Amino acid sequence: MTDGLLDSVGGPRGHWGIAVGDTRGHQFQVLHRFDNTKGATTWRKNHPHPIFSPGSRRIYFNVNETNWTQLYVAEAGD
Repeated sequence: MTDGLLDSVGGPRGHWGIAVGDTRGHQFQVLHRFDNTKGATTWRKNHPHPIFSPGSRRIYFNVNETNWTQLYVAEAGD
């Protein structure tokens, strides 16, 4: 699992994605795409920081699409 800017793969500037892939790096699935240019207005911008829940059933990550940083939850498939 990773996060990253999508502009390097043709996405709009400032947009991020959360992706899950196999350990060899051959296949991946983007779970969520979002504009991460809003939210925190301090010098230290927020980063999505995806993490698996205990048991790996969910993925949690931060999103800055509005004036507030929000926690998102994605259900992990089997």
